[in-house]
Amino acid sequence: MLITCYECKITLSDFKSHNGHNFHGNKNYYVVPKSLVNDIKDLVPQDIGIIAYYPDTNNYRIVKECEQKKIDETLKVRLLYDALKKWVDKFGFEY
Repeated sequence: MLITCYECKITLSDFKSHNGHNFHGNKNYYVVPKSLVNDIKDLVPQDIGIIAYYPDTNNYRIVKECEQKKIDETLKVRLLYDALKKWVDKFGFEY
């Protein structure tokens, strides 16, 4: 199982804030508007990728590929559990 994490940032101040920046996956990307790419490209760690969002066409493009990391199975299970729990909680299921 390959875990890909995306951190969405919409402004430079959002990118520079201490909120988020939680990368635990095998592959990790920042997703930002195309207009923000040049402002952050030198601030992004080497192993993290960048995906640009083009609002005029509603498309995305990888502008910097990330490095794939190996993560242990325990972390994969926790990430999958957390994602499923958010989905279940969203629909108000009892468990």
